[in-house]
Amino acid sequence: MSASLKKLDGLSHQLTVTVPAEKVNEKFQQLLNKAAKNAKLPGFRPGKVPANILAQKHGKEIRQDAINELMQSSMHEAVEKQGLNIAGQPSLESLIAEEGKDLEYTIKFETFPEIKLVDLSKASVERLRAEIAEKDIDNMLETLRKQNAQWVKSDAIAKKDDRVVIDFDGSLDGTPFQGGKAEKFTLHLGSGQMIPGFEDGIIGMKAGDEKVIQVTFPAEYPAEELKGKKADFKITMHEVLEPKLPELDADFAKKMGFKALDTMRDEVKKSMQQEIENVLKQRSISYWKKIRFKCQPLCFKPK
Repeated sequence: MSASLKKLDGLSHQLTVTVPAEKVNEKFQQLLNKAAKNAKLPGFRPGKVPANILAQKHGKEIRQDAINELMQSSMHEAVEKQGLNIAGQPSLESLIAEEGKDLEYTIKFETFPEIKLVDLSKASVERLRAEIAEKDIDNMLETLRKQNAQWVKSDAIAKKDDRVVIDFDGSLDGTPFQGGKAEKFTLHLGSGQMIPGFEDGIIGMKAGDEKVIQVTFPAEYPAEELKGKKADFKITMHEVLEPKLPELDADFAKKMGFKALDTMRDEVKKSMQQEIENVLKQRSISYWKKIRFKCQPLCFKPK
């Protein structure tokens, strides 16, 4: 057997293998004799069919089996000798298998790229870490206070973070539009609940005030008829509610389910630390999944 390898573009290769006619005939005779042991033909006892008679009857099929077996074995032998690491299934480009002549075939395939290992003995890896500072705990406790605020009426002007109770009546060029009117509507100023400019126009009003503000609907607003349109809103202010935050003391801690303020502070810190560790863990997992996904075609040989 002889084989010649040709390097094509990228990772592609072309391998031409030649198997001598004598070896083809030897394989044919081997399969013919094996088949004769179990052959059944009219006029002959099972296993007693002469090889020449069997060759006349089934020689074409047996020869094809011989060629297939020789192609499989010779291909593996040639690939191993060339030291190739084939990726995927080779494709047959040409085949010469005439009786009495050498068997010659050409296959085309791709190989896995050569991976050169890098010395990582001196490499460093940055580990994501985060520490909970006292300021972070203070900010979290302040958030808890805001979440448990009591809302009290105020005669002062409305400002950001206040709640207001209003009526509003919107119109386009003096014509009311669907969804543009509400009564006794509670709005948290600074929440961004309304379209841009609406909440800003209310800041500075106080209970009993009336005012007309003009705002422009965003270009991406869901209602087609309102996209990019300027609208007038008549605002009637009923109430201004200011947040009254609870004192950060033992009573507040007990209300939140803790025995003491120090206990609440410690538990808040533990909870924040656990949350940060979970986030960092998920980020690390996501990072290595991305790295493995990118490397999969090159670094991992399929089983």
